[in-house]
Amino acid sequence: MAELHKIYLCRAAEFLEKCYRHEAASAQWQALADVCEGSVRALALYRSARITNASGRPLEAARIAEQAWALARQAAARHVQGVALSLLGQIDKETGNVFRAEERCRQAVLVLHETGQQRHENLACINLGSVLKDAGRVQEAEQLYAQALFALRTADNRRDQCAALGNLALLYEESGRLVESEKAYAEALLACRETGQHRIEGAILGNLGAGLANSGRHAEAVECFETALRIAREVGDRRSEGMVLGNWANVLAKTARYEQAERCFETALAIHREVGNRRSEGSSLGHLATLHAQTARIEQSLQEFPLALAIHREVGNRLYQGVHGCYFAVALRLSARLHESAEVWRASISELRAMGANAQLDTVLSDMRAACAKTGIPPLNAA
Repeated sequence: MAELHKIYLCRAAEFLEKCYRHEAASAQWQALADVCEGSVRALALYRSARITNASGRPLEAARIAEQAWALARQAAARHVQGVALSLLGQIDKETGNVFRAEERCRQAVLVLHETGQQRHENLACINLGSVLKDAGRVQEAEQLYAQALFALRTADNRRDQCAALGNLALLYEESGRLVESEKAYAEALLACRETGQHRIEGAILGNLGAGLANSGRHAEAVECFETALRIAREVGDRRSEGMVLGNWANVLAKTARYEQAERCFETALAIHREVGNRRSEGSSLGHLATLHAQTARIEQSLQEFPLALAIHREVGNRLYQGVHGCYFAVALRLSARLHESAEVWRASISELRAMGANAQLDTVLSDMRAACAKTGIPPLNAA
């Protein structure tokens, strides 16, 4: 009877996961862990942690994953140690602890390689690539994504290709390779739909919408955001919901619908803080500061920019440290703090150039010139 009870608990947890009933699924995995020992207990705790994180509760997920990792070490279950480390690295990235995230993801890749867990090794490589991309180490990230994608194609693992292709598409987009990006997005979405990866499909649509908006294709971007938001709410993905709302707010701001944009940014910020998404909190706060500067609320923006930039430094977000630093410099110039403005501008422009963020550089230069021309002051030095 005891073994039948364990089978029931496992099947119930898996069924609840498929129905996106995250809290109930997590409780079933915890119940299974309570009646198991050793590596089986550790694996059940890992499954509980994974679904808890998917529901937007990263701190609780980290606590459970730490238990899983410790139990796996005691049981000498190296493969469970590897997947638990990979999940902990992912949570560290999402909550802004980028240095520990890299360390844990690297350890996970090594452990999973040693134990022959190729599928999970590939997923850990994708996690590591995401950490490195966000830290501005684009070439290393691209190599890891390509390595994982090649292995997944060789194994005919269409399901896990979704994550590799989605991450690769975002990397291409952020490095200005828009044709490659659009192709990778299309292939990623097709793979998601073929394999029923609804949650990942929503996240990818949110990223695609942001890319379309950056290319001025606002109507197409809104279509992506509408679908992504619906999916995020259907599957209980609060983290993606906040990110989609933040990206949508950007489109509203770019099309001069400032009141709607401000409300959207504020809702996104509340969700980012609720789920501990420190990186996106910094991005949305910086965008909100930019909006306030553009709508003549300079003093308010001057209070917000330093807070956003402090978060960018904390989480290693070099791209937005450069972008929002440039807009901060413009706000300082408009408030006649000329020396400080020049210093911030020089450092921020240098950061963007060092990263090769040419699309973002063109945008901030254009916006800076327009803002200075509007108020009749000389532009900052673009050299």
